[in-house]
Amino acid sequence: MTCRVMILGGTGNFGCCVARMLADDPAITLLLASRSETRARAAAVGLAAANSPEPLCVDIRADPAPAIKSARPDVVIHAVGPFQDQDYRVAEAAIAAGAHYLDLADARDFVAGIGRLDSKAKAAGVAVIAGASSVPCLTAAFIDHYRPRFAHLSSVEYGISAAQATNRGLGTASAILSYVGKPFTRMEKGQSYRVFGWQGLTAVRYPELGLRLFGDCDVPDLSLFPERYPGLQRLRFVAGHEIKLLHLGTWLLSWAVRLRLVRSLEPHADALLRASFLFDPVGSNRSGFHIKIEGTGRDGAPMLVEGFMVARQGHGPHIPCLPAALLAKRIAAGEIPSAGARPCLDLIDLDQYLTALVPLDITTTAKGSGIDDAWPKGDGMTHSTELRRDTPLFVFDGMCVLCSTGANFIMRHDREGRVQFASAQSDLGRAIYKRMGLPIDSSYLLLDPDGTHAKTDGYFQLARILGGWYRLGLVFRIIPRPIRDWFYDRVAKNRYRWFGKAEYCCLLRPEQRERLVESDEGLSEQLMAG
Repeated sequence: MTCRVMILGGTGNFGCCVARMLADDPAITLLLASRSETRARAAAVGLAAANSPEPLCVDIRADPAPAIKSARPDVVIHAVGPFQDQDYRVAEAAIAAGAHYLDLADARDFVAGIGRLDSKAKAAGVAVIAGASSVPCLTAAFIDHYRPRFAHLSSVEYGISAAQATNRGLGTASAILSYVGKPFTRMEKGQSYRVFGWQGLTAVRYPELGLRLFGDCDVPDLSLFPERYPGLQRLRFVAGHEIKLLHLGTWLLSWAVRLRLVRSLEPHADALLRASFLFDPVGSNRSGFHIKIEGTGRDGAPMLVEGFMVARQGHGPHIPCLPAALLAKRIAAGEIPSAGARPCLDLIDLDQYLTALVPLDITTTAKGSGIDDAWPKGDGMTHSTELRRDTPLFVFDGMCVLCSTGANFIMRHDREGRVQFASAQSDLGRAIYKRMGLPIDSSYLLLDPDGTHAKTDGYFQLARILGGWYRLGLVFRIIPRPIRDWFYDRVAKNRYRWFGKAEYCCLLRPEQRERLVESDEGLSEQLMAG
């Protein structure tokens, strides 16, 4: 007998992601439920699974209890958002059917209030877990992991930056737009503080991703964490679009709601979602999560832990889907959570969470006083080709007149020696390009503590490193990357024909050639690990 796992919303973005994460488990038979029987059948046929998935037609807007009971599930995973205006009919139907219940809810009141089903769940002997997603599961796991380092926690601020070029569903858009411009409370200076959705404009610089914009968002943590972490003075969750123009557009619309020119943006979710797709050509598939934990260390000194998670190749949606999938796998393996209804807290720790993400192109770092952590750990496999170097290294085409002239210019103006150099034709340079999977003539490369940069993004990173008036060039970041890089590619493709080709680094003066790096032990270890 296999464990029958019903996924409500099994044809949606998150439901499909959960289904793929569970499909290869021989202990699980998936029941893919959708309002459309046709879509459910197509999803079942297209999913390569250890056991043949069963398609089901279930509409949670009506009474889902009969359909859930007749399907005889052992676990029900509710992935049909938005949850902001939903009641607990699905959870109650699962309890009535004797099935464990998990959901991906991010609605504050929905998750915080799930305890009202506790007595019913205990009587039925089933676990009812709300918020089996990034919030509050991942966020609490991160705080709990580093909490023992602190004598006192005073402030926690964290956020999620979505990738533009990934699938976005109407449910997610509706959930966000339901509170854009609407008032809610969070903790500030130990008191309840009134804020408005998507306002409180702030910016965070990510390793590899650069600067991203954020605004206040309403999540379950804002109700759950003040009690969970006594003494906390400040708690803030933010979220943002990758594309700054799109984020600022949503920020402006939030004012229309706040000033009561518009009652809510949620009725316009479909049109706004379609409009957002127009920005996809200038976006990327890289998303991020950041967290900053502040307080007093065990030695009485101020302490800060700052963490970043970067997801590439469109793998970001796996992060919120992981808790539900991981808990379903545990239940199928006989590891049953205790009966009762509660938010998804204390069920998955940070190491378990991040280790489960190892097959994906997702990396996590955390730094602070005596802390320098990174996941995947050890020789954990990751698809990332990122190389990092404490002292920036500029790798250029030593046979290109334009490139060598550029390196010469940087050397002359970098009198403090903040940047080191290597030729793409050197053994080290060839090894770096091989590791990156790039032809030598594709772009120069800039390696620094934030990762590997190329094309126009690398120039902006170099401007930040050199400082001074070079930073004026950062204004050109307002030009979308694909447009900038299109012009870069045209020049790179024709640089020999337009500017000429020279002997290896012959345009550098003898003292400049001494700045060329021929070998690097730290990089060699990274290259061998790749």
